[in-house]
Amino acid sequence: MDFSFFRWLSPRIFLELPTVIVSFVFIAGCTTSAINLPESGSIAQGEGIVFGAVRLIGDGEEKNLSSVLGESLFGLFVTGVDTSDAMFIHPNDKGDFAWHLPNGKYQINGFEWRSGIIISGPIEATFQVHKDRITYIGTLVVVLNGSRYAATITDNYDRATKMFATRFPFFEENISKELMDLEERR
Repeated sequence: MDFSFFRWLSPRIFLELPTVIVSFVFIAGCTTSAINLPESGSIAQGEGIVFGAVRLIGDGEEKNLSSVLGESLFGLFVTGVDTSDAMFIHPNDKGDFAWHLPNGKYQINGFEWRSGIIISGPIEATFQVHKDRITYIGTLVVVLNGSRYAATITDNYDRATKMFATRFPFFEENISKELMDLEERR
């Protein structure tokens, strides 16, 4: 039996193992749901809550954002404008989201959708998280047209606040509305 493959493989695994571990930790750190609002109703002191929705339209119909085998088909790249925090966040299957974040300005930098092929693109939508406040930031609508897309922000405040109150009844504070600012892409 020829063991040359195993002689080549063994040292190589030990040399590359740290790289694999660091890569996994980085990816796991960036693909977080830690900012999703917990069903328990408690958040850290000094944080605020923002909520809204994402809608993906393609071929004239709304696309399903649900997960397949535990992996979400749609995600948003979000960064802190004043910090180096970077996250890849999945809304729920209906596209709704509720996030708890430290006070500050944030930006949705882009999206990724996997459905046979991967479609992704930049979006520059900024929003503000206010300490100890609950803020509705709007609905991000992404309309796909082949490999091109357009993004808009719509106001579905009544629907979103009903969803939020049903899902998180323990947050009875007044909800403010401050829609995301979407920078036009040329």
